[in-house]
Amino acid sequence: MVSLSEHQAILPHQLTIQELTERDRNCWDVLIQSSSAGCFMQSWAWADFKELEGYKTFRYGLFSDGKLVGGCIFTFFREAMMRICCQPQEGHL
Repeated sequence: MVSLSEHQAILPHQLTIQELTERDRNCWDVLIQSSSAGCFMQSWAWADFKELEGYKTFRYGLFSDGKLVGGCIFTFFREAMMRICCQPQEGHL
């Protein structure tokens, strides 16, 4: 059986998830534009547009040693019949 300390030795970087702020906007858009999996529906501007439509957005980044390496923007909308919808925009990176 592998101990926790041995797992830490195997993993070269610690990954953390945190909510993105306006300060992260440029890094997020550069990540989206440079990824083959990226699309405009994952951009910061698209999330801003969805907010204008009445959605609540949640932006989360995956960081490795303080560098943004992935993440996801979720949209949340309460529909008329009290059904709640929360989904990522075109997946995640």
